[in-house]
Amino acid sequence: MTSGLYTVYHGTNLFSANLIEQYGVSLEAQRLFTDFGKGFYVTFNWEQAMRWANVRANNLQVSTKLLKKLHIDSTEYLMHPTARIPAVLEWKLDVDQLLRLRGKIFPLPSQSYWAGYKNSWENFVLKCRKGMPHSYDFVFGPIAGGHFKYVEKIQVSRTKDQLSLNSYPAISCLYHLRIILGGKEIVREYHRAALFHQEIKDALVKMMGIQKNQADNMLAISWVRTLHPSILITESPYYWAFCLLKGREALWHDEYENWYRKNGIPSI
Repeated sequence: MTSGLYTVYHGTNLFSANLIEQYGVSLEAQRLFTDFGKGFYVTFNWEQAMRWANVRANNLQVSTKLLKKLHIDSTEYLMHPTARIPAVLEWKLDVDQLLRLRGKIFPLPSQSYWAGYKNSWENFVLKCRKGMPHSYDFVFGPIAGGHFKYVEKIQVSRTKDQLSLNSYPAISCLYHLRIILGGKEIVREYHRAALFHQEIKDALVKMMGIQKNQADNMLAISWVRTLHPSILITESPYYWAFCLLKGREALWHDEYENWYRKNGIPSI
């Protein structure tokens, strides 16, 4: 990450985009068990942000604490027409300003010195996914994936980057917000998604004690089946199982966080 002004993106739904435009980013509303810890995540990759926008428009999960803070009823949020519209937030990031803060920067796999950082990146991600805090204002590096089968074994995305802004001074490095309405990605079969689909079904069987054919049917009629592998691998199979179990008409964000805190991500 070099100095200068760069364009970064964040995929969400239009309801949340409007809230961010009006009130700013709330760190308190961000998830804890993520690759680089509790922070607001942006990317330099437009396509990745657009895909996440489609996820957020189909999976309307948000912290109920944030809704209470904004005096918004959960039913009002779930039924609001703008919640179902994908949106990408675009900012200019002042990297010079950001680099004056305390940060941690991992190289990308395409860079020649990645091999020397791979182990430290893996260790850092595993600690953050367990909810262990760090003191950095920001962290930059590749997205982790491949953690479906075994908790302690992760892979690295060779094409997707992420920048977590873990403090308000880091968030203040974002300027000139623009909201772009996202288009729907064309639904098609993704060969690489077959493994992830199977492990989502395994999670359903383990969580609910249902038969495999029932899990097959649940996934077959769900929007989750249409997601690109680059999206699927960034969450555990249990996260997507919650999507299938709880549906699109309920807020289960806090329930999942509490379940995760109690169970971690058990091996399937």
